[in-house]
Amino acid sequence: MKRRAAVVLVLSFGAARCGGCKSGATSDAGASPSASASTAVASAPGAPLSLPIAADHDASGNVYVAGFVAARGAVSLSRFDDHGARRWAVDALDKLGFSSDAHVDVVASPHGAVVVWRGVRDGKRTRVARFVSDAGAPAGDAFPIGSGACAVGDSLFFVTSKGAVTVRALPSGPEKTLTTIPEGHDPTLLCGESTRALVVDDGEDDIGVRTLDTEKASTRKLILSPDDDDEPRDHEDFTSGDVLGDLLLTEDGHLVLRELPDEKGASLGPRRKLDHVIGTDEDLMAVDGNAAHTVAMVVREAGARCDGEMGTDVLAIDVPMPDGKENTIEVAHGDCGRDLGPYWVLPTDSAMYVAWNVRGPRSGDRAPVEALAWAKVSPLPADAPHEVKLSAENVVFAGCTKTRCAFAALARPEGTDGMVPGEARVIFVP
Repeated sequence: MKRRAAVVLVLSFGAARCGGCKSGATSDAGASPSASASTAVASAPGAPLSLPIAADHDASGNVYVAGFVAARGAVSLSRFDDHGARRWAVDALDKLGFSSDAHVDVVASPHGAVVVWRGVRDGKRTRVARFVSDAGAPAGDAFPIGSGACAVGDSLFFVTSKGAVTVRALPSGPEKTLTTIPEGHDPTLLCGESTRALVVDDGEDDIGVRTLDTEKASTRKLILSPDDDDEPRDHEDFTSGDVLGDLLLTEDGHLVLRELPDEKGASLGPRRKLDHVIGTDEDLMAVDGNAAHTVAMVVREAGARCDGEMGTDVLAIDVPMPDGKENTIEVAHGDCGRDLGPYWVLPTDSAMYVAWNVRGPRSGDRAPVEALAWAKVSPLPADAPHEVKLSAENVVFAGCTKTRCAFAALARPEGTDGMVPGEARVIFVP
């Protein structure tokens, strides 16, 4: 259920804008939730936030949300409890400068969260992080960090610019290099729920995986070898508990599912070719799973249905594990003229959900995100989509606990053009 921690930290899901580069007051504008999801009024004041923002959750369901505060060149971190009430907010990093490609990330751990900034600090380009305790106290100094950070317990894993896979003990312990990814291989880090992390790397003609603990990395196992018949177009990796799943999209549109099930990483499970073939008008957008189901999210262009206007159909491929018959579900037919995305698969212990942002036409006083849409897709029968109406600069995924999933929305104050800072709100699904 852990989110894939891609090596490139792109958590703002869109171009960053410096709301608050001119002065302005915050407002309580934003979410108008449906009865199918919940938000809560914060009980502690938060900072006036601008893009980029990011969010993550801990095992108890608390949600950490970080965003840029232009007025004082800082990243503010807020902790929301499992009812969606903000408990505290604190500046985690300072001396920051706005740039259009700035990114922020949050990695939650059992006793706090790591805030990561990639952008300008002290006038220099950098990637830096700082730990903040669950009581809202920044711990120690900021430290340099690589990309793709994720955590297992109090161990933070990341990849340095030289390809070294590194583990750091939180909050301020030593760092250790576990392995080095060869030049020319593209690594992706993933963290399991409790015992291990994994690094998947794409070579020129193969895909490999190593399991990681705090002391060492295993030998590389091939998910795809040069001798395999499947020519890869793309692949999506995810973890369910501590099991790695890999869904390969081949050049001819077939989907092939494979798992690395055992904790020692000694063997890969068999290949499973799915029935659904990705058409030329379709795209694979997201994959995730729990112990019983893997769900792939696919979108289809629907220009014909919309008379040439923008239109998108949303599908879900539900794969009962280990070998049940897959189901392709027509989840939604998006309104014409609306841009959907990004897309997420949401795994809880008892059900699988899918979600996506709904974006309307651009205008000066209209927020980009009009709604967060979501639907249960397994076990069957699937639900009709629900919508949480919003006026938001962005909505980001904060991950799932055993029972529900969380998002953070940066609400835009009514009647503004997005240059005035807003306020973060937490949305729970279901």
